[in-house]
Amino acid sequence: MNLAGLLRVLVWVAAVLVILIPMLGWLSPAWQDITQHQQGMVTRANRAGTSHLLMLAALMPPYLSAAWGLFQLSGFCSRLSRGEHFSRAAAVSLRRFGIFLMLAAALLPPSRILARTLVQAASNLEPTQPLLGVMPILAVVFGVVLGLIAVVFAALLEQATMLAEENARFV
Repeated sequence: MNLAGLLRVLVWVAAVLVILIPMLGWLSPAWQDITQHQQGMVTRANRAGTSHLLMLAALMPPYLSAAWGLFQLSGFCSRLSRGEHFSRAAAVSLRRFGIFLMLAAALLPPSRILARTLVQAASNLEPTQPLLGVMPILAVVFGVVLGLIAVVFAALLEQATMLAEENARFV
């Protein structure tokens, strides 16, 4: 297996893990004890009779967006393994990865606020911490920055592709 093929396998593993991690966090009691803010929301949700699946549905959109972005990156890796380094399709796959990663970062705060609001509404309890206390600021910033890097790199790749095509016409 070449390096691009290995990279593609690792991207698929990452995409599956991105989808599984929030599910494990909300459905597994062991994971609920690890994350303090989620554990607090789950405890209040249990007292209010709120469904774990409703909470999971509120939290999943950013994870699904990130996973879809990783599947787009997998397409980029496939093109690399076929030797299509300088192709418009490779640039498009990389751009889509960046866009979906930025979308995931943008969806993270609203999904957390929605989940928190659902728990508070169902439990009729006051929050034990402010809503912004559960915001994963580093994850949001990191997602936006990595997404922008991927989009800019895709634009550079597209320019390089155009130059390579232009040079091929002259040769």
